[in-house]
Amino acid sequence: MKLGKFGEPQLKRSILKGMQDNNDVVLSKAQVGVDAVVLHAIDGQMVTTTTTVSMPIQRPAYLAVVKAMNNLYVAGATPRGIMLAITVPEHFNESKVRVLVDEAKCTLAKWENVSLLGGHTELSTHVSCPIISVTALGVTDCGFSQKALSEMVPDMDIIMTKWTGMEATYLLAENHYEELCERFSKSYIDLALSFGDHISVSTETSVLKKQGIHAMHDVSTGGVFAGIWELLEPSGLGCRVDLKQIPIKQETIELAEYFNENPYMLTGAGSLLAVVADGQAIVEQLAEHDIFAAVIGKTTKAKQRAVCIEIEEEGEWIDTAKTRRRKAVEERYLIPPQSDAIYTLLSDIK
Repeated sequence: MKLGKFGEPQLKRSILKGMQDNNDVVLSKAQVGVDAVVLHAIDGQMVTTTTTVSMPIQRPAYLAVVKAMNNLYVAGATPRGIMLAITVPEHFNESKVRVLVDEAKCTLAKWENVSLLGGHTELSTHVSCPIISVTALGVTDCGFSQKALSEMVPDMDIIMTKWTGMEATYLLAENHYEELCERFSKSYIDLALSFGDHISVSTETSVLKKQGIHAMHDVSTGGVFAGIWELLEPSGLGCRVDLKQIPIKQETIELAEYFNENPYMLTGAGSLLAVVADGQAIVEQLAEHDIFAAVIGKTTKAKQRAVCIEIEEEGEWIDTAKTRRRKAVEERYLIPPQSDAIYTLLSDIK
């Protein structure tokens, strides 16, 4: 098996298949594309989710907290608290552990009325870098919004906020800083590093909720290609997505090329996918809140999840009998999410 997140076939076969679904307090069913569980509560509903960061990066607690918050937001929940579990290498001392806890607290301070509720901390001889698990708790009174993922219909617009690969870009810039500064200018890598400040999806989910839209999924491990697959999996729908409409920053392209990886398959926290009836209207609503977004495709009745790629090919124009370059569109089909290359790219960093 490859490093990183469990593949979808293994997830369905070995984990989801054996889950019990006989508890009447549980209002949602665990499935691909749904990262939070909703429980019935007296005054509404409680939502919970868990995120683990096991990569050797400089701010693991920051990343774990933000990604857990993102999972709550796309489930329509308001965050209320987190449980923090930390496992560190045996050579760590108390001050290093305190840094991780303070990092989580400082990140939580970005939100009002969200507390660190407790957790677990231990030293282990079996890990080489800190492993941070965040269980986030939230509340909602608007019903389980993620059910809309299974209720989508064909010919709806798929929109995407911000830019794909933002998380991977900042992680690579942060952890390969000196190496990348030898290839690119320092200001260029500093700009890539700043992407890490924009990986929360709280603003865009707030706008979408006000518009009554809940069919959404945050991009994370596996990048936008994995995100599109997971967004559509609960409904069984297919799609036609135009690659050139997927927003991407030049910094992401350059760093992905440097490491010889596909930028559309690198972890992408900070981007949100949503299925809406009128994509352009929602894009304009998001723009009013300074959130960039674009319509990238449509849902289809056919189950194939196609990405349309514009390519250039040589052709002969009869009227002039000259060989010229012309554009053609090629369809390529998404497959269930695979392991994310970020785990390998960062595996040697201490």
